[in-house]
Amino acid sequence: MKTLNLKATKIFIDIVTMCDNSEEGHVKIKNSKVFMPLYIELLYNSEKYKMYSFAHYYEQNGDLVPDPDMCFFQNKENTNLIFAATFQNAIKYTEAIEMEQSGELKLLNNFEQNDLAYFANIWMKNIFEQQFINF
Repeated sequence: MKTLNLKATKIFIDIVTMCDNSEEGHVKIKNSKVFMPLYIELLYNSEKYKMYSFAHYYEQNGDLVPDPDMCFFQNKENTNLIFAATFQNAIKYTEAIEMEQSGELKLLNNFEQNDLAYFANIWMKNIFEQQFINF
């Protein structure tokens, strides 16, 4: 499975640290008047992995629409191992990794997972720049 690159990993870890330190288990980053806020939520905390959601939303006809919403697995023993698992927007849902009952990750589609990791690397850089994040 392909992991995030070094720059994206640092941005991811810095952002999820804010989430982990929040009492609510989620955080909203809105440092820009131009770009949509980013919502980060800890969805699952197993023995080996944490699963986080990163999402932008817009409103359409009273409904919140993800643009996009991605889920990531972070290895708890080696926190630099971050795997892009799912992608969702108004048109598409892709699941490339799932967690089995045993707590192990199962690769569902190598091509899709590589594509998700590639997108996530670019998206993390954009999040950092667009939200004026200062770590």
